[in-house]
Amino acid sequence: MNDMNEEKNTDKKAKTGIDNAPWEKSFDKILTPFEEFIHRQATSGLLLMAMAVLALVLGKFIGITGASWLVLKPGVAVLSKDTRFTQIAGVSLLAGIGFTMSIFVAQSGFAHNADLLLMAKTGILFASLLAGISGFIWLYIVNQPVESKG
Repeated sequence: MNDMNEEKNTDKKAKTGIDNAPWEKSFDKILTPFEEFIHRQATSGLLLMAMAVLALVLGKFIGITGASWLVLKPGVAVLSKDTRFTQIAGVSLLAGIGFTMSIFVAQSGFAHNADLLLMAKTGILFASLLAGISGFIWLYIVNQPVESKG
């Protein structure tokens, strides 16, 4: 690889008379086995797909539910009469359905690599499906009428 860099540098020097600008220097880095494993997983796309699912489903659930709890606990906000906090949690699961910006960011970030773009989009669409189903089941269970004893 160094021969390739030297060849590139000599071609550039022959054309421009300049060897390398300081910001163009490449530094060889020795990766630890763990870093190599992470790099292989990230470039395989499976880790990317799993992270998209976690970010859309768990991230939105934790963010919306947590923010709601933070304003409800000290009394900054109050739930309406017929609303329970468990319903807020269910709707926060449904928020994971939204994937427009995720697709846009994936297309911007992985335009150079069609395989990673496909894995990212697959993960995003799977996360939307998972969020929709889990939000529906959550709200269905939570909103079951309680039988009164009489």
